[in-house]
Amino acid sequence: MRKLLIPFLLAAAAYAPPEPLTAQVTRADTAQVMYRVAQDLMSRGRTDDAEQLLAIIQRRYADTEFGTLAANVLEGSVSDRQAQSGRTELVAWSTIYGASLGFLIPAALGANDAEPYGLGLLLGGPVGFGVSSSWATHHPVSSGQARAMTFGSWWGTWQALGWQQVLNLGDEERTDCFDTGNGQECFTFHDESEHAPFTAMVLGGLTGLAVGTAIGQARPISSSSALITNFSAMWGTWFGTVLGVLTDRDNFNSFGGTDDHHVLTYSLVGGNLGLLAGAFGAPALGWTTGQAWTVHLAGVAGIVAGFGLDLLMSIEDERGILALPAITSGLALAVAGVSVRPGNSRGSSGGALQMSMVDIADGDISLGIPAPMPTLTPVWSGAGRRLAPGARISLLRVGM
Repeated sequence: MRKLLIPFLLAAAAYAPPEPLTAQVTRADTAQVMYRVAQDLMSRGRTDDAEQLLAIIQRRYADTEFGTLAANVLEGSVSDRQAQSGRTELVAWSTIYGASLGFLIPAALGANDAEPYGLGLLLGGPVGFGVSSSWATHHPVSSGQARAMTFGSWWGTWQALGWQQVLNLGDEERTDCFDTGNGQECFTFHDESEHAPFTAMVLGGLTGLAVGTAIGQARPISSSSALITNFSAMWGTWFGTVLGVLTDRDNFNSFGGTDDHHVLTYSLVGGNLGLLAGAFGAPALGWTTGQAWTVHLAGVAGIVAGFGLDLLMSIEDERGILALPAITSGLALAVAGVSVRPGNSRGSSGGALQMSMVDIADGDISLGIPAPMPTLTPVWSGAGRRLAPGARISLLRVGM
């Protein structure tokens, strides 16, 4: 917007020589001039500058015809941008995921030679890139939809692998009998499948991707809601793992390494409970993506602080080592969650461009760089009264 100040001042100097003013131009005239400037900026591809000017018109001249027009244009522009805001994220993740499938699929098929893996890695990434690019071209993908799709793929991969291990899917049991001299004794052996884990990962990942895509296409998903759901699933997995360790009285040293898979089961169930809590609770929270990251990072800091206390207190018990980080992270999440104001984006702008140097509205005070306001100023000359373009800067604005 600073670039607009010079043309306005030059126009004012050329067409409005210093003469006595007799009246002030109407608000509708000012809004019209600003709207035309925004249209010109939009036609020249300066979308960001145009949107800033439209936002000012919408906020300052909402009661005029051009204030309404600015609001409609701005809403359409923002909607179009949001509709494709997830394209880069989806394509980037799909390229990585495609490369991973290039390795997992030969492993699931039991390939023993290097060639199938090399071919899979060679084709997987480009295929993932091409398919996701084509999809995003024909189906607008918002950041929320992209996160639903990417989260579905890796969450499905993890869940499928975990439940395959817990339920021993694809594994075989065999019974061998031996002659001990006093008769035959039979023993049952559990043979783990070498290919079942990879098959589960492929099927689970593709299923999760399909489910995430279906959900994203069925209803709009905001970027913040998708992020909160992702974080909730992660925190559910963390607390489920801790609870599993604390309740695994017989095998807590194994961390789920025995056949009962106690800890792993708690991790999987906890993650799914967190996923459901986040999916249904995110809209009610009303947090922005920045606020979701704030709460999440507060929890991470709580985990780090908990392990720090473990070192200071010289805790060596396996349960105690995880108990403190679980408590401190839970407290950090609770405090940060309560402290966050839902959807709050107001406050000091830190020098951002705004309508006036000091902007007071709804009890909030914002300080920033005042934006030049184009306006039509009535002036008198030898030919009579005429309107000349000019620029105005506001130092204080109080909104009720």
